[in-house]
Amino acid sequence: MRNSTKLNYKEQKDRVPCAGEFYLQKDESFKHKGNLTYSIVLKEKEIGKVEETDKESISLSNSLLKILSLFFINLKGVIVEALELNLLDQDGQLIANIRKKAGFFSDLKVYTNSNEHLATLNFSTKKNTPVISVISPESNDEYAVWVKSNLMDFSIKNKQTGKEISTIKKRSLVHSTIRKNLTDNDAFFIDNTQLDSKVFIKLISVVVALDIYYYIGQ
Repeated sequence: MRNSTKLNYKEQKDRVPCAGEFYLQKDESFKHKGNLTYSIVLKEKEIGKVEETDKESISLSNSLLKILSLFFINLKGVIVEALELNLLDQDGQLIANIRKKAGFFSDLKVYTNSNEHLATLNFSTKKNTPVISVISPESNDEYAVWVKSNLMDFSIKNKQTGKEISTIKKRSLVHSTIRKNLTDNDAFFIDNTQLDSKVFIKLISVVVALDIYYYIGQ
């Protein structure tokens, strides 16, 4: 059974800040097709998607790495193959691109639709505490993503000021059918929607990183 707190989307919004505003949820197609896809939902309306491209999957070496990763499927955060994902708006237009090289816990690099390098997301463990650092192209640490409790709640802090700019909470939505409650993926709720476009892209990328590093094997 998944370790998650059930959240009724319409009746229990008070349990998660802005729960009815902004979340990412991995689509069921991942279980059947093997490609990562996330829906981005704002106020009950899908406003975009994050979709894994086929660019990396056609590589023979990457296919072999993907097969290798199946042997580690019961371990958290194990995904050894290279990945490339597109962040799309509600009309399917490219907003940003997220790339990961092959390897355990490899960095994620984020690019705008004009191929501008926006950020690098680096996973590290300091004093047994996992941290994801969001680093600017100038190699300046901008944000740190910390685990707040039980791999369900995360805090994103500005590295320069120490101020929390957002939180991310992993929760389950409650649906009308038992089957959907059992099979539907958890959602990642982001409490900060008043963002400029570049910070928005970075937060979306952080959620993808959290899912890849912590949950992909679950």
